[in-house]
Amino acid sequence: DTTIFGMTVLPEQVSAANPLMVMGLIPLMNLVYRASKTAGFELTPLRRMVLGMFMSGASFAIAAIIQQMIDAQGEGEVSIWWQILAYLVLTASEVLVSITALEFAYTQAPKRMKSVVMGLFLITVTLGNVFVTLMTGAKDTLASALDMEFGQAEFFWFFCWTAVVVGALVGVRA
Repeated sequence: DTTIFGMTVLPEQVSAANPLMVMGLIPLMNLVYRASKTAGFELTPLRRMVLGMFMSGASFAIAAIIQQMIDAQGEGEVSIWWQILAYLVLTASEVLVSITALEFAYTQAPKRMKSVVMGLFLITVTLGNVFVTLMTGAKDTLASALDMEFGQAEFFWFFCWTAVVVGALVGVRA
């Protein structure tokens, strides 16, 4: 158990901090956007989304490293701060991708098409969730077919590199 601001926080409770992190990171990221523009490198919506995809890959890399630490220690314990770091990086990527995409879609769509554009955005979220579900279900089958160990750490690495590759493809296209 870890005590933060006088409260005991259990590892399974960390994900509940996501909405608070989102609300805290939105104004912080707006400051980052202004600072980068002042420095001569504007973080356009497409650049933000690509950066967010790379950061989501980083959050999965952190999760994979944590899992490798857990696996190496057997029944040992790993600091909850690692999990908080992974969630913070993932939440920052969520702000960079989701908030930016929603804002971009809503501001760029013609008035009569806003609902359609928002619906299309939500379909992409759904397809991402379906992909994760299919990969989770196929994990053991894939490991058997490839005759390799495919534990939780390898699964996190798979999603890390998937995010990096997709981010690179979007970056090239953008």
